[in-house]
Amino acid sequence: MSEPVGNVREISRRQAQAIRDFIASKIESNDWEPGQKIPTEKSLVDEFEAARNTVRKALAALEEEGLIVRHVGRGTFVASTDQEDDEDFANCSPADVMEVREALEPAVARLSAVRASSADIARAKWCLDQLAKENSFADHEKFDAELHWTIVNASRNELYKKIFNDINKIRNRAEWKGMKLASLTDEIRDAYHREHTEIVEAFANRDAARLSDALSSHLTHVSKNLLKGGR
Repeated sequence: MSEPVGNVREISRRQAQAIRDFIASKIESNDWEPGQKIPTEKSLVDEFEAARNTVRKALAALEEEGLIVRHVGRGTFVASTDQEDDEDFANCSPADVMEVREALEPAVARLSAVRASSADIARAKWCLDQLAKENSFADHEKFDAELHWTIVNASRNELYKKIFNDINKIRNRAEWKGMKLASLTDEIRDAYHREHTEIVEAFANRDAARLSDALSSHLTHVSKNLLKGGR
């Protein structure tokens, strides 16, 4: 008798978390240094006796966190922690970040609408479902970031993904949390959910123009609320 679907999904989720935690611990303990190539997907599949898709979910989570970078044809590497990069980012204002996001994401979306896999679309729908729940600010931020990352990741463009990861490093700083928390009223959160719904529907329908326009409108709204008109 086959395993119930719910059990299979839970097993896959736990395996993905275990793989993510294993790799993160190696990086955080400096066993694996910045720039070092990590084991291949096949090696991780064999070591953890997990499905390749489960391994890829773990790697996607680590990439979203900025702990690893993946290069097509080369492999997966521990992300750089170059101090000069940190100093450069320190000079980036919220207005700088939102200007880049408003220019970048709608353009990337046109590629993503064409290149997205069924798994990408399913993940975006799952993120939207999570955002619809009465969750904490931290959870809302997590699923919001994951939704936007899912769309950028679907572009299959490594440079776009790298830029987006750098943007997220800035957005995850402590000073940003206060700004985001102050701007996220219940009314605005409801408006964002309507906008995210439009984004996901366009993504699922592979409608490049609609997806680009929906993201542009949403990010303009986010920028206005976050910056309160200040530059």
